[in-house]
Amino acid sequence: MKLTLHFDGSVAINTLRQAILAAGENTTIHYSAAHDLDASNLLSVLSAAGAEKNLVLGFDGARLDPRSLQQAVSFAGDRTRVDIGAAQAVKPAALITAIAAAGDGKSLRASFSGARATEEALRAALDAAGRQVDIGLGASQSLTLDTLLATLQAAGDERNLAVELGGAQPAANLIQALEAAGASTDIAINTAHALDRDELQALMLGAGDGKHLSLSFNGGQVDEAQLPQVVAAAGTNTRIRLNTAEAIAAGRLLAAIEATGNTRQLSIEYNGAQTPAAGLVQAIEAAGISTSVSVSSAQGVDVGGLASALEAAGATKKLDLQFNAGQLPAADLLRLVEAAGHRCDLAISGAQALPLPVLKDVLRAAA
Repeated sequence: MKLTLHFDGSVAINTLRQAILAAGENTTIHYSAAHDLDASNLLSVLSAAGAEKNLVLGFDGARLDPRSLQQAVSFAGDRTRVDIGAAQAVKPAALITAIAAAGDGKSLRASFSGARATEEALRAALDAAGRQVDIGLGASQSLTLDTLLATLQAAGDERNLAVELGGAQPAANLIQALEAAGASTDIAINTAHALDRDELQALMLGAGDGKHLSLSFNGGQVDEAQLPQVVAAAGTNTRIRLNTAEAIAAGRLLAAIEATGNTRQLSIEYNGAQTPAAGLVQAIEAAGISTSVSVSSAQGVDVGGLASALEAAGATKKLDLQFNAGQLPAADLLRLVEAAGHRCDLAISGAQALPLPVLKDVLRAAA
């Protein structure tokens, strides 16, 4: 199993360091307020991670000090990733310096908003990016089509680029973007339920087995009768995502799972606050090797139901559970970590709410 603990800026640095030091190879520590650390504390956190611990340092581009960003990239260990949100807010020279400093050996992600990013900034970031640098572009529909296509062209086949687009726009634009995407570019289309059958078919035909495409459907708005057909038509590198899956009739959902044929990629995403445990377990039992099941706000499902879900997943089913640490009793959390199988991922937000002894117990159970 894999465990991710998310800490915000309210955590004491000593607690954060102890969590990092206690983490095993299956655990990732995610700290979202690295922009608030002074030089001494930043180096202390990086030193605790060293070359062996999985650490993600999140910087807010609108609040970071360029010197701290440079320091983080320079001293990051082999398994530390630097995440820059709102990258368009970072001074261009400082951002390019950090990306260039990552080279091919450091892991870095810079996420831009299409509503504020410029073509010049995006091209400069891509030109400077090394093999382990990811460039993310959200709300890409806010860009002009020419700017989007120029950005995709700049990424080519070698730069890692992830582009998010809304489905409620001309399908011709989406198809052009997909055609321009290189081998290392992921195109994610949310609100794909806004597209009609012919438009979806054209997109998946354009993706074939070579393009990396993700189509996200809202379970409360998708045409359930078409779901199996959409899943069956997906190419090797196309993922179909069903969020709000609890809104889909059980029979329709099972038909979509069956349509994967254990080769098409399908993600079933539930809101735990609205999901009966029996329906969750049924989906897991039906899921094949290429289907993943995830539950946000998983603390909304009773712990007995979650234990049954983990048992159904066993060592072969892909199951992701996301919890808020402040809303789940420590004993229940520990029980679930101990029960998680080989392909289960547990993500704990608000981990700073856990007392240090509980944190250490959870980390030991995940090791």
